[in-house]
Order: sequence, then structure tokens, then C-alpha cells
Amino acid sequence: SANTPNDELTTCGGAIEGVRAKVTMIGGQITNCKADKLGGGIYLYSEGATSDETTSSFTMTGGEIDHCEAFASQAGGGAYINGVNRSSGSAGNRVWYAQVTLTKGKIHDNCAAINGGPSANGRGAGSHCARSKVYMNGDEMEIYNNQAKYFGGGIQIGQGSIFSFSKGKIYNNTAYNSTVSEFSSVSSGGGGIHIGYGLDFDSHTDTVPSEMIMTGGE
Repeated sequence: SANTPNDELTTCGGAIEGVRAKVTMIGGQITNCKADKLGGGIYLYSEGATSDETTSSFTMTGGEIDHCEAFASQAGGGAYINGVNRSSGSAGNRVWYAQVTLTKGKIHDNCAAINGGPSANGRGAGSHCARSKVYMNGDEMEIYNNQAKYFGGGIQIGQGSIFSFSKGKIYNNTAYNSTVSEFSSVSSGGGGIHIGYGLDFDSHTDTVPSEMIMTGGE
């Protein structure tokens, strides 16, 4: 990977946008990228996937994602990764999960909707993962100095996602607390990590909760 500066404001994925894409970052830098809605640096979604194997995936084994911004209205300052939910007929509804593996690298100084208007919904400044299985499992993986307007300064896990955190560091991230006029790492906004709502299907008969399993890390 190379240093990828980008001063243009795109709708989604300031540097990389992909559908059912497999992206591996082994080095280099994605920096100063901007998107109006989702994924200031990277935006991967999974529309049309038919199994977990055909969803998007993101693997980070080196490099940096920094100073990227989801500008006005949505989520994922550094990266936005999304799986998809599909009806399985008599088997009921289910999720096809996107896969995120964070082993080594740095995600830092990204922001979600900090500079947006009052209706901006800033979530997951470092990374926003929806309908995803997320594994943070490397001692040299760091997520720090990211800012979200509302939830998940470092990382937000939502819509039925699973976050397994065993190694690495998440620190010095902030989430804006809308009840006060200052930035705060208070738990109401999930300054470091925000485990968001589950996935409630249209039928309201099946609900997939979001969850976090922490066995290590800082």
C-alpha cells in the first residue's frame, strides 16, 4: 500500500470502496481521506452476499489509517465494514457476517461527524463494524486518538456484530456526550468501545445481539 492523500469529499470510502471485497493492508498509509457519509478511509459492504465466505473482509497486518473523516452524517471515520442480513425461508432470518481481523498496525486521529451539522450522527471514529465478526488479536495493533460525535470513539460494534478482543491497545479515544458541550470519554458514549444495538429483523421474530468477548488487550 502507498500513502493515499485525498482532499476530495466522496460519498463513501474516501480511499477505498468495495462490495464483497477482500482487502488486506500489510503496510503503507491511508491518510487525510474524507467521505460525506460512510468510511472516511475505507468503506466495504456486502450487498448480494450469499454466505459468510462471500461477504467483504478487511485484514490489517501493518500500516496506518489516520486523519480520515466521515464528514457530515454517518459513521466510520477510519473504516466502515458491513455484512448483510438475508431471509433464509423456513430457517428464519440470519446474518451473513463480514470479517475483520486486526493484527498489527495503527488506526489513529480519525473522526466521525465532528465537523458535521447538528443532525450529524457520528459513530465509530476509528472503525465502525456492522453485521461483522471482528478479531483484534495482535500486540502491535493500536487504536488511539480518534473522535466520534456520539458513540464509539475508538471502535463501534453494532447490528449483531461480535467483537473478540484478545491483544492490542485501544486508548485516548473520545466520544462526544451530547448532554454537555465538551468532549468526554465517559461511558455513555463509549469513548473507547461502543457495543451498539442488536439486529432486529423486519419480522421482529429474530434478534441478533451485538456482543464483546475480551480475554486480553488494554
